[in-house]
Amino acid sequence: MNEMEIGVLIEKRGKINMWSGISQKARGKLVNIALNQGFCKGCEICIEICPNKCLEMKGSYPIVKDINLCSKCMLCELECPDFAIAIE
Repeated sequence: MNEMEIGVLIEKRGKINMWSGISQKARGKLVNIALNQGFCKGCEICIEICPNKCLEMKGSYPIVKDINLCSKCMLCELECPDFAIAIE
């Protein structure tokens, strides 16, 4: 399974991965999720806290499993102890 099958990885800049897409859970709004692998320690808090389960672990870092499930609740961003994930 590649990243295009589990989330729309639109950009990879060094250690920053960015996903983007229109989410039905966010009422058809555009969702942008950025993960800085340089900051992330792989604690999985973002995965556990997500009420819609749109994230999953791949190797040592979380990835977007399904951008359509993101409701932009921002719990993952708020609870990340390393400030590694950002929702826009």
